[in-house]
Amino acid sequence: MSKILGLDLGTKTLGVAITDANQTLALRHEQFNFAIGNYKAAREKVLEIASKENITTIVIGYPLHEKGHKGERCASVDRFISDLEKENPSLNFIRVDERYSSIEANERLLALGYNTFRRKEVVDMWAAQVILETYLARQRKEK
Repeated sequence: MSKILGLDLGTKTLGVAITDANQTLALRHEQFNFAIGNYKAAREKVLEIASKENITTIVIGYPLHEKGHKGERCASVDRFISDLEKENPSLNFIRVDERYSSIEANERLLALGYNTFRRKEVVDMWAAQVILETYLARQRKEK
């Protein structure tokens, strides 16, 4: 079984989480910072990790609006995925509703005593973990 990558894409950060080899645990991997709108750098980071970790499945947060409809950020994620598919057609992408992932990540960080500055430095990585956990839980329910 191969690992699965989890992503939380922002306008200047990319939160990354990865599963263990058994696909049972979602582990925080890193928070990659890039210049605002430089999605090419973010894509290169994803391709680098996917290659290094032999990943074929990527779960990415899909930022739906509160009532569940797509907005501008969804279009950005769709473009990001489309570009990655062109750069590596063997990658499989799964979109996961991420409406509450950042809230959950912030709550976890607050519970651990992280101050505002420290939270900002890692919140997207934690959100990527929440997104990946959501996907894994859904997979367990379907079995």
